[in-house]
Amino acid sequence: MIAQPASSESYRLRTDSLWWLFYWTLLALVFAGAIWQRFRLPLDPIADPDTWGYLSPALRKLTGAEFGHTNGRNFIYPGFVLLVLRLFADFRAITIAQHFLGLLAGAVFLLTWKRARIFVPN
Repeated sequence: MIAQPASSESYRLRTDSLWWLFYWTLLALVFAGAIWQRFRLPLDPIADPDTWGYLSPALRKLTGAEFGHTNGRNFIYPGFVLLVLRLFADFRAITIAQHFLGLLAGAVFLLTWKRARIFVPN
């Protein structure tokens, strides 16, 4: 037989659930604001002097040449650029993919923070 909770215990359950509701609502609003801020920016990629080292291997592969290193860069990000350009054939897709990866990084950071918080005593 399970004992009925005392009145203070039942009140604690309600405040905890309200706190979690507030927390997740606030978190959803922060992410919605981040999405709005990110996609409000222009989708045309902004080029700087460093861009060619990442874009050149992907463009060479798409035009039939070898996928090679430029300026001693590794292959991971140029490979990502090649994959995005091959799938969508539009430079704006790189910007959209980077925006989604930025949002994903925020979610991973949040989950890591919540997990690391377990080790900090109250």
